[in-house]
Amino acid sequence: MTPTEKYTWGSLISGILVFGWFIMKMTDGFSIVAYEGNALLSIFIGVIIATIIARIITASAAAMFFGYNEQDEDYMQDERDLAIERNADRIGFLAVTSLVAIIIMLLLLQDSSPSYRLGIEDWSLRIEGSAGMFFALMSSLFVGHLVRDSAIILFYRRHALAI
Repeated sequence: MTPTEKYTWGSLISGILVFGWFIMKMTDGFSIVAYEGNALLSIFIGVIIATIIARIITASAAAMFFGYNEQDEDYMQDERDLAIERNADRIGFLAVTSLVAIIIMLLLLQDSSPSYRLGIEDWSLRIEGSAGMFFALMSSLFVGHLVRDSAIILFYRRHALAI
């Protein structure tokens, strides 16, 4: 495994943990808790702080255990590494933009028809209030990041199998 792949595994795991914490904080069962202004702001700041701490821990662990150091002369990204990251960035971006487009479509559908339902009995996919919008948008950002990290790992594994 390359140092980038090892670091990406750590980034993926820490992203899943922070996303899990966010979901636990925002939901109660299968419903979104209707937080208001200051509570949403504190959750947002908490997510940012948790993400920064997770990144610091991931980078420190990668440096200590795997010898990952971007300033080291032995570690140089070649064209393959840059192509893998570029493709993964594109896929992560597509995931975020697709999810945001779905969120916009849901908002437009629920405003155009008050009885809009997804077709499942006793369950509607509606975005209610600022807490629902905050949850939907933050989740799309988390999913985009997790898709990006997963794509990097997949591309490295696929390339390793081709050798």
